[in-house]
Amino acid sequence: MNKEVIKAIEGSIAKWDLIAQGIGINQGGYNCPLCKMFSDLNYENLGVCDNCPVYLKTGFIQCFRTPYYDFVDATWGPFDTRTLPEMENEVGPVCDACEREIEFLIGLLPEKARRKYKL
Repeated sequence: MNKEVIKAIEGSIAKWDLIAQGIGINQGGYNCPLCKMFSDLNYENLGVCDNCPVYLKTGFIQCFRTPYYDFVDATWGPFDTRTLPEMENEVGPVCDACEREIEFLIGLLPEKARRKYKL
């Protein structure tokens, strides 16, 4: 795995960490460093995830079969731009999904890069 991909994974971890802290928002692939690297974000070509580490791990495009969709299911959808404090009733499931997404992304990193994260 090259340094650019590691940096994109770490950027995705940072995105979800900010969401879990209540100061970040989810904008789907539009604020995901991995999607920016591996997708054209127009979703016209559904095979654009082919080299994404998430796709390589799951075998599914657009982050299917990851905790991301638990987050989506617990909120108003993939472009729910509320911060965690604004989610009121969804806080528990959303926090759980964020933490599991972070763990999933950390698991994509090579062992050496994983060491800086607590699991």
